[in-house]
Amino acid sequence: MTSVCYFAFGANMSSSVLRRRGIEILSREPARLPGYRLVFDLAGFPWIEPAFASIERHPEREVHGVLYRLTPDQLARIDSYEGRAYSFIEVEVEGASSGTTRCRTYRSRRATPGLRPSRRYLRVLCRGARENGLPPSYLRELGAHPTVHVPVLSDIVAGGIGVFEAVQRILFEMQWR
Repeated sequence: MTSVCYFAFGANMSSSVLRRRGIEILSREPARLPGYRLVFDLAGFPWIEPAFASIERHPEREVHGVLYRLTPDQLARIDSYEGRAYSFIEVEVEGASSGTTRCRTYRSRRATPGLRPSRRYLRVLCRGARENGLPPSYLRELGAHPTVHVPVLSDIVAGGIGVFEAVQRILFEMQWR
């Protein structure tokens, strides 16, 4: 079976997100991407999901995440969720088991500096990082990032995230045409 490698650093680190999206993985392992840093510069929807994760080059930093092996069809499914807001790039990550591996990841097409993610979104990232055994220092750094939370509205979004994701995909597709 042909497999492709994908490095996830955002919500796709969480197995519950992948299950909800119907994505099955062949294997997973913790990995790090040297020479980059995690940023929240992909503008989302103010007050609901104001920013999504991306990466940018930084010579003194590294991003921790998950190295997945997927079928080409499963990677195409991830592409359909990431939409046109991200462009894919090829990077070399250091997998905990497999060593240096060339793989695909995503970064925002239109960076908007200074954004903060929702508290809900950051919690998804932290849950995925814990689930995949990322370093405690990285978990602390991730968990300390400033967030946005709007009482009631944020809680409604968190409760209906599946519906929200479907609407989000449609709106992103319209925005990036």
